[in-house]
Amino acid sequence: MGCGDALEAIGGAYFGQGAGQIFMGSVNCVGNEAILSACESRRTGMYDHSKDAGVICNPSLRLIDGHNSCSGRVEVLFNGIWGTVCDDGWDASDAAVVCREMGCGDVIEAKSAAYFGQGSGPVWISDLQCSDTESRLRDCKSGGWGRGTCGHEKDAGVICKDNVRLVSGTNPCSGRVEVLLAGQWGTVCDDGWDASDAAVVCRQLGCGDVIEAKSAAYFGQGSGPVWISDLQCSNTESRLRDCKSGGWGRGTCGHEKDAGVICTGECKPFNS
Repeated sequence: MGCGDALEAIGGAYFGQGAGQIFMGSVNCVGNEAILSACESRRTGMYDHSKDAGVICNPSLRLIDGHNSCSGRVEVLFNGIWGTVCDDGWDASDAAVVCREMGCGDVIEAKSAAYFGQGSGPVWISDLQCSDTESRLRDCKSGGWGRGTCGHEKDAGVICKDNVRLVSGTNPCSGRVEVLLAGQWGTVCDDGWDASDAAVVCRQLGCGDVIEAKSAAYFGQGSGPVWISDLQCSNTESRLRDCKSGGWGRGTCGHEKDAGVICTGECKPFNS
């Protein structure tokens, strides 16, 4: 699939039940197989779609040197090497696809002229022509991967809406913690919620250090799913989704236990 490393294996038809034949069950991969069919498995009719398997991968795309995890210089992994994107033809439609692929919500602004600093390595691609309907940057029309035609002074960047937000606080850097998963905003259960977890949220949002981790729906009860419980951040992570947990999509409490945070700073606005 070209999607980088696995972040999490998810069962129980988390992404919905499929249809048709179930080709594999009890799959047992070592991890070095090139294709799934090379793994040991059972090929029987004993399974149903309630147990359809899913995966969350670490994409071959990253944002570097931005204000938070959803802004920065666009870098792509191609032929095992990280490189940048030339800003020739770079526009909001191209940037929107990056935001979508990164799970970062909508695009705020496409940035050019190495706005987030110059990268290193190859400039992998120029003249991207995304239509804003693609789910991945590599699905867009372009001048061809490995055919970048400019230098790093033209590295492309993007500012997206983050996939973490703080709601109902007294300023932009305090509030109930909400996360965007599978296109839907939800909350975080306060089971295990502590200052290390809250510090990662502050860091991800560019809000400075943590003042206090709040629990018991201190900022009011949210709505939608409770996406996660038992976060175990070490305070070294740059994003909440990098922390160990009980598993995304597996929140075990109600909104009366929604987690919150108070950070030291106020979010700094982006200036062109």
